[in-house]
Formats: sequence, structure tokens, C-alpha cells
Amino acid sequence: MLCENMFRMGVNNAVKFENPVEEFLDFIKTDFSAAELVCDSPGNLPSDFDSERIKIIRDLSESRDIRISLHAIYLDINPVSVVPQVREFAVDELKKSIELASDLGAGVVTMHAGYCFHWWRIDPAKKRIFDEHAADVFCMLGDFAQDCGVVIGIENGSWFLGTPKKNQLGDGLTPMHFCIDAREHFDFIKKIDHSCVGVTFDITKSFCSGNDVIKHFKLLSKNIVNVHLADLSAMEFDKKALFAYLAKNYSGNIISEICNYDIALSNKLQVESFIATGADFT
Repeated sequence: MLCENMFRMGVNNAVKFENPVEEFLDFIKTDFSAAELVCDSPGNLPSDFDSERIKIIRDLSESRDIRISLHAIYLDINPVSVVPQVREFAVDELKKSIELASDLGAGVVTMHAGYCFHWWRIDPAKKRIFDEHAADVFCMLGDFAQDCGVVIGIENGSWFLGTPKKNQLGDGLTPMHFCIDAREHFDFIKKIDHSCVGVTFDITKSFCSGNDVIKHFKLLSKNIVNVHLADLSAMEFDKKALFAYLAKNYSGNIISEICNYDIALSNKLQVESFIATGADFT
């Protein structure tokens, strides 16, 4: 049994995305002590899990001492939409993920914050509408999660979803996801201000979106309940200091969110070596 005041290295089922999550858990065997189940693929949607499947997954995770977390459905829902029916649908779907997490014994559910178009984002009056929806929706979901014994981790956004910016502002992409910028992520969580709504900190998204990863992490460190990363080797920042700090101050999961299993294993070995150095985090 692992010490529970130490974080656990894990992987999510992107490595077996088209397979039932039971096969994914069987596949990782003893390589990892944590696993994140993404319920956003055919056969792995919340409605696909009956009591028999839930029991199989719980038995697998408990027999191998694998700590489970869940990634809620996210590909085509927007919990901060200005359209009430769209917002209500998103809330209903996210509640299903929370209930599934509770049934599976998963303590954390990762969610995306939602999105809006650039021209709404740069207009303070219009942006305020989305901010108000975010506070209402995630406070409501926080209450529901609390009743289910689960914590929500709102993940920082990325530039993977953007809109062309060929206008007077120049060429490139403008963000649609919320919480790409470190300060926006911080303000988003602060506005919700719920004990069961924290942060899933995605190291790779922070780095690839142009944030100073260490500063971003420090800004949100008191609220972090889950950590994601992709390929550690592809990023340049003070990784030794970050993971040395996590080893002393964080007891959640660190999940490799990547399709390549060899990279996930490499991430685990790198983190172990970073911790061994005992670098300072200042």
C-alpha cells in the first residue's frame, strides 16, 4: 500500500481510448498506481456503466491499489453557454459524470470550464455574462458534487480550440476555451469560491499556452486537486523544482494525458528522478 500523503503517478485511458475502461485498467497492471477514466467515447459514456460494470472496475482498482479519478464528458458541451437550454443540458450531463465518479469511488472529476468566441471575450459587458453563468453553474455542480462525496477540478484551457484572427488585431488564433491564461484561471476559481470546486492543473497546456508554468502553478497551488501532463521531455521549465515541491506538498494524482503509453512510462521515470534531486521551489 502506498503512503497516502504522497502523490500517485497515473495515466488516463487515452492510451486505450476505443476500448472499455475495464480493459485499460487490466492493461496498465502494476505500471501505475493511479488511473483517470475519460467518459467521453462510445461505450464509455456515463450512461454505459451499469452496476455490473461499476463493480468490475471497483474490484479491479481496489485489488491493484489503483486510485481512480474521472474526466467528465467535454467534447461537445458548454456549461457557460448564453443559451439556457444548452447550459441546462451541459449541467445534466456533468452531473452524470459526478454520479459515476461517486459510484466508482473516484474522488476527483476533471471538467472543462467552457468557451466563448473572441468577440464576446474582449467585450467586458459580454464577458461578464459568461462569468456570471460560470459562477452559477459551477456552484450548483459543486453542491451536487459535495452531496456525492466528490471534488471537481476545473482544468486550464488550451489553444487547441481557437478561431482565426485575420483582422485589425493581426494573424493567428484567438482563444475560445476559458482559463487559458493563469490569471483568468485564478479569477474563475475565485469567483466560484466553493469548497468542492478546485483545479486540475495541466502542466502541458500551461506551457504550450505561453504561461510561466511555475508562476501559474504557484498562483493556483492552494486549489489544485489533480494534475495532468503530456510529454515532459517536450517542455523546458524548472521541472525538478516543481516535482520536488509536489512530492512534499501534494497527495493527489499526476496523470499522463497522452495516447502513447511509452511516453507515460517515461514521464513516471523522469518524475521519480526529479524527486530524487530534492530541488528547491522558491
